[in-house]
Amino acid sequence: QFNFVGDSQFNFVATVYSCMDASASEFPFMGEALVALLVAVILALLLWKTSNLPAPTQENTVARRNAPASFKVALVEDSDIQAEATTRLLARFRATVTRYCCGKDAIEHITRDVDIVLLDYCLPDMTGEDVLRALRPNLPPAVPIVFLSGRRRDVADFKRLLRRGADDCVDKPLRADHVVRLWMVHEKRALKAVKDASRKELLENMAEAVVVADSRMIIQHVNSAACEIFCYNRDDLVGKNVHVLMDTNMASEHDAHAAHHLKSGQRKVIGVRGRELAARRSDGTMFPVSITLGKCNDEDVFFTAVFRDLTEVNKLHKAREKKEAE
Repeated sequence: QFNFVGDSQFNFVATVYSCMDASASEFPFMGEALVALLVAVILALLLWKTSNLPAPTQENTVARRNAPASFKVALVEDSDIQAEATTRLLARFRATVTRYCCGKDAIEHITRDVDIVLLDYCLPDMTGEDVLRALRPNLPPAVPIVFLSGRRRDVADFKRLLRRGADDCVDKPLRADHVVRLWMVHEKRALKAVKDASRKELLENMAEAVVVADSRMIIQHVNSAACEIFCYNRDDLVGKNVHVLMDTNMASEHDAHAAHHLKSGQRKVIGVRGRELAARRSDGTMFPVSITLGKCNDEDVFFTAVFRDLTEVNKLHKAREKKEAE
């Protein structure tokens, strides 16, 4: 029924719908009046068949010319109007859009064969954050997840979404300049995935045990040597707090050092080589290690700990001391 409506008119309808949807969420008692106004606007635009489309900007013309030959988009959007406007726009940039109307549908059917996920924040069955938490671990590292929002999220919301695995957040309806931004986000994510893969390969080939944690002290990566000395499977460590590798007293001291460094930037233990401490294996037994801490300032803050198991070294020292004493 919208086939004869131009893209610009349709985007205008989507914009009006977004504003009304956001207003209705803030002022529920105005719901019926807003719906009536929305219907009137849509009917008026449907009768307005012959309006000229605005001339494309130079930026958008270049963007279309440089558009990828094939770009697969998973769109999670419950609004038919917003979905139609987004699909029409992306089709002009040679993108193939697969739409999912609810969070459950998206979680069950979005596959790894996708270039980008566009995710509505407000869905009928769950929040966009719920979908984000379910999708992010199952998607390839190079696939970004971008939120679509009918109202501007505040800074705290945006930062929280980024921490939980989102890559960006744009306002509805999607515009041509947003599409250029989506490509940049995709390219940035792809380059980061290549860098991370190279870094992981380098760490994996190290003889020493290496544990990488983020600023919240959540383990992001461990190499095979670390799994061996701590007697853990890799999946049992990634996502856990580094506290699992130390005793209670050391965990408290570690948290204090980390908090002080993140707040002041002062380095008390970072960069100090070969500190001797006691570490904890998966069965709870303690063993001596030499540890060197480092810090990497990428897009996020990461801490790297390099461990050496000193069990055999200490045995040799004790045996030598015993022999010398005799």
